[in-house]
Amino acid sequence: MNNDYRVRIQTVLHFIEDNLDQEINLEMLAEVSNFSKYHFSRVFSAITNKTPMTYLTERRLHHAVTYLETTNRTMLDISTLCGFSSISSFNSSFRKLFKTTPSEMRRSRQKHSNYQLMSSNNQEELSPSKNYDGSININN
Repeated sequence: MNNDYRVRIQTVLHFIEDNLDQEINLEMLAEVSNFSKYHFSRVFSAITNKTPMTYLTERRLHHAVTYLETTNRTMLDISTLCGFSSISSFNSSFRKLFKTTPSEMRRSRQKHSNYQLMSSNNQEELSPSKNYDGSININN
């Protein structure tokens, strides 16, 4: 794949990570990449092996897991912080990806974890894995 395409997609990945709590749609992502919506979808899927919206939802859900493991925030707070428009869409997406509910995962992870629960708004503490060069790990 063209290196310019990879750079553009990396820009989109950074945009997603920086805006997980915001409403994001395909048009916005295509605009960030400077591709047409159709071409962006094809290039993004070829590089990440996921559709843009599947990738976005999975990043939001992995971010939610961090909140579940490390804070006492409510499910509604977590769903909002992770950009879900409703608690029901959050619960449905969570169950589809992880085959469990957010509450069940919180109980399970906290029981088997050394994490101290904290209430934090510091995004740096809850950030996704990044490579040493600052690029986002595409396969998260």
